[in-house]
Amino acid sequence: MNKKKIVAVFAATAIATTLSLGVSAQTEEQSYVYFIAEKSVLGQGLTVEPVKVPVNEGDKGIDIVKKAAEIEYSDTGYGPYITAFKDTDTGAEVPKVIKDACTSWGTRAKDGYLSAYDYTSESGWSYFINDEYASVGIGDYVPVNGDVIRFSFTVYGYGADLGVDNSSGGGAAALVTPESKAELTHLAADCENKESEEYKNAVAVLGNLTATKDDVAKAVDGLKAPAETTAETEATVPETEAPETETSATDVIGDSENPGESNATDNTGTGVTLPLAGVGISAVALIGAYILKRNK
Repeated sequence: MNKKKIVAVFAATAIATTLSLGVSAQTEEQSYVYFIAEKSVLGQGLTVEPVKVPVNEGDKGIDIVKKAAEIEYSDTGYGPYITAFKDTDTGAEVPKVIKDACTSWGTRAKDGYLSAYDYTSESGWSYFINDEYASVGIGDYVPVNGDVIRFSFTVYGYGADLGVDNSSGGGAAALVTPESKAELTHLAADCENKESEEYKNAVAVLGNLTATKDDVAKAVDGLKAPAETTAETEATVPETEAPETETSATDVIGDSENPGESNATDNTGTGVTLPLAGVGISAVALIGAYILKRNK
């Protein structure tokens, strides 16, 4: 084998290694959870609208909340306790079921925030994972890809007004039986058109303490419908042949000024684009064959 061929083999090997490393790095999936904070017991809807939050290695629940909202919290000795969310008092009417249960009613202690002990002596923030009352503190919760985290403000019975039954321990029985809204939260967070009527309806349902199963189902269907319509439209578009283009080594590998970088775009809301996802052994073989041919 002459020197030119040896150089060509080394070049092809280097390209294959670079492509392998680049594709491997890009195919690592980013984990996400879905977050919402609501104050439906006050009749005021949502404090934080549904949002998709990236999960990084080592993140705990408190880290997710910090990414999604502006909060105040304290260290109780058992871990962080969220005392307040940044929030605007809209002055909406409190649902009748809450009014009837609360014998006294106060005001907010701090402007611009909704805090523990606002309105009643039993108020504060409780949280749920996939519609289940959380069994661990927010500082101990380990986010799992796809989880739906909901923070809900409570004013009566330490969560009884949210559907938590505390009667077995001598506390208040659940005032309401809330419908499952995890799927709706997920869909709303993923909705691209926040100005659409479907999204606005979903937000209204998510912030309604007494929303019915039918209300939730209709809101879910409303958010699914545009996506299904888009998918059907794309499926009916006739395929057209793409014009042939020449691909240089620089186009395949990435930025010529930064060899080895993949130019992947990390979009926080939509995931990671994979510009090299289709590059494989065939591309490497073609490049290697081209180099060998030129150096014979």
